Amino acid sequence: MKKKLYRTTPAGINHSVISLIDDLQTHLERPVRGRGYVHRIRVDIKRLRAWIRLIRNEEDTVGLRDIDHDLRDVMKKLSGHRDRQALLETLKWLEKKANNDVKGSPLRVVRTHMRSDSDRSPVDWTNIKATLVNMLDTLKQMTRKYDSVHMARDGLQRTYKRSAKLGDKAFSGKINPEDVHAFRKWAKYLYYQLEVIQNAYPELY
Repeated sequence: MKKKLYRTTPAGINHSVISLIDDLQTHLERPVRGRGYVHRIRVDIKRLRAWIRLIRNEEDTVGLRDIDHDLRDVMKKLSGHRDRQALLETLKWLEKKANNDVKGSPLRVVRTHMRSDSDRSPVDWTNIKATLVNMLDTLKQMTRKYDSVHMARDGLQRTYKRSAKLGDKAFSGKINPEDVHAFRKWAKYLYYQLEVIQNAYPELY
């Protein structure tokens, strides 16, 4: 028997998700500065993708799966930029640890090379921001249509079962990095789903 597509979520969850969307839209209007800018966008996208998994099921007739895929593609475009920033900061930290020792020179060479490489392949922020703003507007309109405690319950059960199954696979016998990565990803989805519900009903959770 096919499951029905729930049309609404508890009002508190609606408000929590819409607040997240509003917050991300406001952040996108700010100038691109520092590592925190990209990190914030990526974390908020992960939260929204977790929420989509909370309310989505097999009968996705409203396009949630397509939005999820579009959000995933934006994250992929930003992942290289984010990783490069983290590596540059790590190299800078190592340089300080090395002081004026001979080890410091190769670190500076690598960091300089990474910066020049970054200049050759900049992120197209104009396109990324426009794409995200359009998706967030659509997602906000869709969010207002959902309202069901059963939907939240069923979504949490699906995510928990998926996370538990991946956890069993990741830590049974020889550890495979890909299995561990899959488990971490779904454990994060579960965490962000619980976070949305807790933010919506702090007096209960």
